[in-house]
Amino acid sequence: MWDTPLAKACPMTASHHFLLGLANMELKQPAAAAEQFRQCLSKRARPALSPINPEILGAGPNHLLALALAAQKQNDAAAAAFREALVDDPKSRPARLDFARFQFERGDALEALKLLNELVAENPQDALVWQFGGQIILSRPEFLEFGRDWTAEAIKNHPQDSAIISQRAEVLLLSQDAPAALPLWSSEAIPASPRQLAAVIICEAVAGKWQRRIPAADEARVSQEMLKWCRTLIAMRANDVIGTLTANLEKLREVVPSFVGFWEAASKEASQVAIA
Repeated sequence: MWDTPLAKACPMTASHHFLLGLANMELKQPAAAAEQFRQCLSKRARPALSPINPEILGAGPNHLLALALAAQKQNDAAAAAFREALVDDPKSRPARLDFARFQFERGDALEALKLLNELVAENPQDALVWQFGGQIILSRPEFLEFGRDWTAEAIKNHPQDSAIISQRAEVLLLSQDAPAALPLWSSEAIPASPRQLAAVIICEAVAGKWQRRIPAADEARVSQEMLKWCRTLIAMRANDVIGTLTANLEKLREVVPSFVGFWEAASKEASQVAIA
């Protein structure tokens, strides 16, 4: 529509540039979108004869400019645009949430968590903010202690949210509180899957319970998920859990023999490398 001779015959207003920028974003054309949002910002204070799109007067143009710049990996310019968006509207939840995502993706997880903390303080019923915070927390071992508080508050406000329950269970397991994690992993709130079953087996092993039996058809997949969990536990420095699993390989062999085989082979290879 914007390429037709009729549309090109008249000067575009800030609202027109804003809509064309949105269209460019939908078409995955961030460079073209960024130019339209810049034009919108340069013209939005000018009077117009046509009705004004009220969104151009708030955080929208700078917020979308920031997203367009981020899509082009122009991170410094994107950060500046996000900050301008929050000058336009300091209370804009969409702009603050996307700024938090941007900060996390560029490696500044702490700043992202600060923004998310403000958002949940204002509206604890926003489950997506809690979930994103849980995702950040689970990315680094140094956040696990804070993660216990974060996920406790999240599950208090959203006791039926399966994603939040799963994050709470994972934080507890990775922070080596398997007894507290076990009821959550075993609950119907977390859908059954090889990953969920592997987490249950680990929690039961740490708690000294050996109640789980895996159908033969599922054993290989559950064992693979056990290995993934162990890699994560090692990365998160959950040494006590790893030590308990290592000390109970014979009991685990009755439940997940493939996992024990993988684990023993890896341990043997690591020993040979250490000797060499």
